[in-house]
Parts: sequence; C-alpha cells; structure tokens
Amino acid sequence: MLDFLRLVSNENMKIYRRARTWIMMGILLLLTVSITGMATFLTADEPPTMWFMMKMETQILLTLATILPLSFRAKAWPANLLPERSSCC
Repeated sequence: MLDFLRLVSNENMKIYRRARTWIMMGILLLLTVSITGMATFLTADEPPTMWFMMKMETQILLTLATILPLSFRAKAWPANLLPERSSCC
C-alpha cells in the first residue's frame, strides 16, 4: 500500500510540475470568474440564484475540463498510437 501511495504522489508531482497544468487551471479559473460576472451583469434586473450559477458553471467547466486536457495531450501521443491516415488520390 505504501508503494501505491508513493506512486500516486510521484505522478501528482509530475503533473503539477508542468506548465500546461497551470495554464489549464488558470483558464478554468478565469472562465469561472467570467461566467459569474457575465451572468450577474446580463441579468441585473433579477440576479441569478446560487444553484442556477452552480449548475451553469458545472456544465460549462466540466465540458472544458474534459476537452482541454485531451487537446493538450493529443500533441504528445506516440506515432504508433495515432490512427493511420489513408492516402487516397
């Protein structure tokens, strides 16, 4: 069990050492603040409820938190794992 905890700790250190991780976290934080600000200013006559904001931010950010790491990671895939491109014409 101790080996597993060391392995998890090591992998976390490798993840958080990369600049890409911090860029992605910054983008998500910036989007959270922007979504809240836009929703507050656009609905000035009736401010949004906390649950509405939580639902909206969760839907948007969960989608982005899934897409961003995949798009960052796609550039680093080994060539043997990429699908072969057919050369027609």
